[in-house]
Amino acid sequence: LCGCLFQPAAAAQGAVIIFGGADGWREAYHLLAADLLAEGLAVCLMDVPGQGESRLFHGVYLKSGFVAAMEAAVLTLKRRFALVGLWGNSLGGTLAVCAALESDAVDAVCSNSGSARPAELGEKFPRALDRVAAMAGSSDRAAGKATLEMLDLTGRLNRLTCPLLVLHGAADALFSVETVQPLHDLAGSADRTMVTWEDGEHCIYTHAAERNALVAAWFSQVFGRRRMT
Repeated sequence: LCGCLFQPAAAAQGAVIIFGGADGWREAYHLLAADLLAEGLAVCLMDVPGQGESRLFHGVYLKSGFVAAMEAAVLTLKRRFALVGLWGNSLGGTLAVCAALESDAVDAVCSNSGSARPAELGEKFPRALDRVAAMAGSSDRAAGKATLEMLDLTGRLNRLTCPLLVLHGAADALFSVETVQPLHDLAGSADRTMVTWEDGEHCIYTHAAERNALVAAWFSQVFGRRRMT
């Protein structure tokens, strides 16, 4: 997996891996790093399986077992930073939660506009299946549909134990509250929070500054509590 690591001026209190979804290119999330760095956290912008450089140059696809690659990235960062969290955006929010419930190495996870049942995306917008299929290394929409079904989390969320932050915009055209709310409600995490913007669009682009500050403060607080215990 390919990533760009940014570090704060002082010793980092932990690290957060940030990534996107079906249109994931790590460079697009550069602006999300500023608030985290200001909180004393390192940031790794990453192309996870099926995305950007990791897919196009190294053939790392979004297939069964993809969590192992994400866990390897987390463990690599944990050797340098004691605490590591995931911040996934759009379909990446689903990937982040999936990785967190499969790996004990993840210390905290934020899903920004992810879904517990991402198949909703293909049902609403069939052409989106082409992009998801490409993530899986295929040009067949059936592969895109199968990939989204593989990522269904509704029956697995009780296994999630790390702190969880779910962000959602009520005006989101891709994922409805009916498929996002279960990320929070069904999670096994004792420490879980969901924040909704009534006029928020997909990925809360309409409140980007507020969103970034909120997520940065949340990771800082969660890591602070973990360090104390």
